[in-house]
Amino acid sequence: MRTTTDWSARALGALAGAVALVAALLPAAPAAAASVGFKAATLNIYYGLSQADFVHDLNLIASKADLVGLNEVDARKAFLANWAADNGWWLYAPGGTNQAGEALIAKKSMFDVLDKGSIFVCDTNGLGEVPPARYNNWVKYRHKASGRNVTHVNAHAVAGIETAGRPPSRTGGRSATSQDSGVAAGSHRGCAG
Repeated sequence: MRTTTDWSARALGALAGAVALVAALLPAAPAAAASVGFKAATLNIYYGLSQADFVHDLNLIASKADLVGLNEVDARKAFLANWAADNGWWLYAPGGTNQAGEALIAKKSMFDVLDKGSIFVCDTNGLGEVPPARYNNWVKYRHKASGRNVTHVNAHAVAGIETAGRPPSRTGGRSATSQDSGVAAGSHRGCAG
């Protein structure tokens, strides 16, 4: 009888340990997940800023948010990779200058990376012309505290967006919409459509 009792106590202890382990690995309950938040931000850091101003703006936004989309990273990709590694952030800035220009960073202490990618949006004027080709980069994270999946998308608006979405004419003066009826039909190869 004692052997059965000892075995039952050990089995019960093992079962309780397994349940506790599984419960710890499962996402938080919906009520708990809803109360755990994070802050997301975006920052269009002008590519012409000095390195000191770039670092100042980067540190400022990183002190206020947990997920950040950065625009116009351009040639600062290597610096940003070192900064992210030194400061405990994930970095996704794929490919060359145009594609990496829309970087995403997230605090490693708060997020795990599940997936990532980049979508070519349009080639506005051709290689090397202004405005350059556009990409939308994205990262799918798991928020550690809540267990929720979060997809962070970063895009840069087309130059001229401040003119009600009608980019200025590349030949001067008139809007692209008025000079190219293909924009309205959706056949324009630029980003204006």
